[in-house]
Amino acid sequence: MKEKRTTLILLLILCSVLVSFPEMGIVKAEPKTIVVPSDYSTIQEAVDNAAEGDTIFVKKGYHFGSVFIKKSLSLVGEANETIIVGDDYRLNGTIIVIRHDNVNITGFTIRSNKPTSSRRGIHLLHARYCNVSGNTITNCAVGIWLYGASQNSITGNNLTDNRYGININISDTNTFVGNVAAEGLYGIRLISSTNNTFRNNNMTNNNFSFELSGGEEAVFFNDVDDSNTIDDKPICYWVNRSYETVPSDVEYVILVNCTGIT
Repeated sequence: MKEKRTTLILLLILCSVLVSFPEMGIVKAEPKTIVVPSDYSTIQEAVDNAAEGDTIFVKKGYHFGSVFIKKSLSLVGEANETIIVGDDYRLNGTIIVIRHDNVNITGFTIRSNKPTSSRRGIHLLHARYCNVSGNTITNCAVGIWLYGASQNSITGNNLTDNRYGININISDTNTFVGNVAAEGLYGIRLISSTNNTFRNNNMTNNNFSFELSGGEEAVFFNDVDDSNTIDDKPICYWVNRSYETVPSDVEYVILVNCTGIT
């Protein structure tokens, strides 16, 4: 009888312990900050060893080679004094390829020593929810190229001496704010892309500052207000408007599904 009572007490204690500790889930590692070159000698090595959600902080100075990102992380340069110079051999000459969602790139100067027809500064390839901000990109065939990319934010980048400042190809619902595209063949170019928003972008001294093309009328339905300028004069980009007069001070006029405009 005493043994049964002891067993019962032990079972009650065990049940009490189990009730006291709720079901435990998998403990996720906290995001960490990796420093280049302190922790890894190259940016690509740091990216390869980073976990989802980590931040890679790259100290100022010159860093050579290309970077391929296929996980969610933040790549942060030190006050635009972090200079990435691409090579001709990896990633078809592209300097940074983003091939994953939720990637942040900020604070870099990115340039090519030998611009070619395929050289790109930053390429968002089928990526979503990424943020590319506060970078300087120069001497590339394309400064920033979006291909099949949606719901990304491209903000406050300085794109100079590139053949194309920003090239947007089959990419919808992205936001472009406060970018400068200057001294190139094209400033901002959209191909078969719709529902993108443009605010306070400045295109200066380009052969063709702003261009849209595509096979269907729907690709022209983008939100471009007069805060966007070409050579410091506003763009007039009207959609579904009737019987209005275009302001006399505009530099460039695009009318989509409009009637009676003078």
